[in-house]
Amino acid sequence: MARPRKEIDIEQLKSFMRLKPTKADTAAFFDVSETILDERIKENFGVNFRTFRDQRMVHTRFSLVRKAIQMAEKGDRTMLIFCLKNLCNWSDQGTLEDEDDRMVYRRPDYLRDGGQDPDPESEGNDDGPGDPPPSPEA
Repeated sequence: MARPRKEIDIEQLKSFMRLKPTKADTAAFFDVSETILDERIKENFGVNFRTFRDQRMVHTRFSLVRKAIQMAEKGDRTMLIFCLKNLCNWSDQGTLEDEDDRMVYRRPDYLRDGGQDPDPESEGNDDGPGDPPPSPEA
């Protein structure tokens, strides 16, 4: 006589995946083997455990991003800096570029003008307040 089929509450499983659990933790939580867990996920969703978990994590990621933005908008300076760097690709680090066989430090564009719109009268002038002084060879 075969053992009774182990069932998993699918809605509870979907919710649990938002916590990014390991396969071992998930199997333990639902009191099934990892093999049974894999089988139930494949039967119900047609993907493996990792893919299923990653698909369900989208809700958690969006929720965290939304909360981070709300905190930044409410004046949390640390979160504002974090959001600018991670969501807007800002950097407080310049880059070294090869120019005429010498390395030149370039500050990020948004720091060159002190984070403000450039003065329209100085358009075309590359000696803005954020640029390094000219080299002695010039």
